[in-house]
Amino acid sequence: MAIEREARSTVVGAKVTPSLKLALREAAKDEHRTIGSMMERILADWLACNGYLDRSIVFAN
Repeated sequence: MAIEREARSTVVGAKVTPSLKLALREAAKDEHRTIGSMMERILADWLACNGYLDRSIVFAN
């Protein structure tokens, strides 16, 4: 059974330090992702590792 992907319809905003934004930009570039996609991946990984999100949903993408 295939897992359906949720539509990205909710916006989350956050203020970060310039150095954090630069590191995020570099990581996204290295992974061939947008900054938003990289932020989503980092958040999803952390949430899954800490029991807040089902790993099967996170890694289905």
